[in-house]
Amino acid sequence: MENNITNVSDLNIKTDILEVFDNTLHNYSRDRLLDILLTPLPNIDAINNRQQILKGFLANKKLLERYFYNSRDFSDVHTLLTKSDNRKLNFRFKLSLLFNRAKRNAAMGIYIQLIIFLQQQYTLISNFMDTDTFPDSYKYEIKSLKKYFLNFELDFFSTLIRENKFKIAHIVALQKKINELQKTETNDFFKRLFTFESLLSLSISIHKRGFIFPSIGDPAFTIRGVYHPLLPKPIRNGVSLDKQVVLITGPNMAGKSTFLKAIAISVYLGHLGIAIPAEEAKFPFFQNICIYINHTDNLRQGFSHFLREVKNLKEVALKASEGTPTFAIFDEIFKGTNMNDALQITRTTTQGLAQFHKSVFFISTHMDELKDMASTAVNSYFLDCKVEDGIPKFSYQLKEGWSSVQIGKILFKNEGLYNIFKPSGS
Repeated sequence: MENNITNVSDLNIKTDILEVFDNTLHNYSRDRLLDILLTPLPNIDAINNRQQILKGFLANKKLLERYFYNSRDFSDVHTLLTKSDNRKLNFRFKLSLLFNRAKRNAAMGIYIQLIIFLQQQYTLISNFMDTDTFPDSYKYEIKSLKKYFLNFELDFFSTLIRENKFKIAHIVALQKKINELQKTETNDFFKRLFTFESLLSLSISIHKRGFIFPSIGDPAFTIRGVYHPLLPKPIRNGVSLDKQVVLITGPNMAGKSTFLKAIAISVYLGHLGIAIPAEEAKFPFFQNICIYINHTDNLRQGFSHFLREVKNLKEVALKASEGTPTFAIFDEIFKGTNMNDALQITRTTTQGLAQFHKSVFFISTHMDELKDMASTAVNSYFLDCKVEDGIPKFSYQLKEGWSSVQIGKILFKNEGLYNIFKPSGS
């Protein structure tokens, strides 16, 4: 069973999710990190393997704490190792080093910088990382990283530099080695390094934030202590489902959209093999994940919000009806049509989605008329809100059941709109 995630743009991965996990030192590794966050893993085995790799990094806490270098130093070294320049081996270049002191000093500086940088990185990876904590699939990658460093005879050149015996001949020898490696190993080395650093970046955030790895492939859907990772003081919530459809109710500002995003982020990250903002979680492997939370009209395509919702729902329903395990979230579905319309088609939608037993659907709604479905066809939860002395008090706490709290009139009154709209002369 392979993954074909279709629509998660509402999770704002390139901004919000990247911000949570970005501890990279330069754009190359940041781009690789983003690639990981945007690329679904094909199956449960790949998810479990990614989890084991990240657990390997987490077991090496000293590496997480100490891995650092100056981004400018990296830029200079990266340019030297990747930019082909055969002129540095011709006779004229060697002659210029011999007779031009400024050129000689500049060249000495960059090649000495190369050796020092590579030595520091090799020492970090060798001394602060226990490769036995990683799965066999990733041990090869670590071994290949180390092998590239060893091409440069780091101990030999480090000793020359330390004893002030580093000469023009050593520059030429290093440049020959660089040219050879450019044809064979350098490109693969940097791909491995950027992947290594992106996985390290993920692990640093997982460690700092106390995220947990969910169990993927379990028939049950249970998540406890889930929260939105971008909130400074988040409220933790949880659900345990025994039906395919979950209806979420509660007044505006109660936190429905935030809760749905927290669930969506956790399910999505879990399918990338990444730890999630929760205390405990297990859910099925979903081949199809669709998140519809941000309400926008597509003016370029001429779609109204309502028509976009209908098309999104059709896409999800077709996948689920084909037996594809699907996870979908619809925030305040069908708000773009009139109340009678919305009630009828939401009821039909809920009953229809409930028959797809390999799938799970979260729907938030304000329609009290759907309450009769709460104990039969769906699981129902609400975000708690109490009114005290005419003022709504939001706990942002999820509870089982149905919310009938109506705060529209209260807010209307508190803003003085009844007085503003009072007929003149009354």
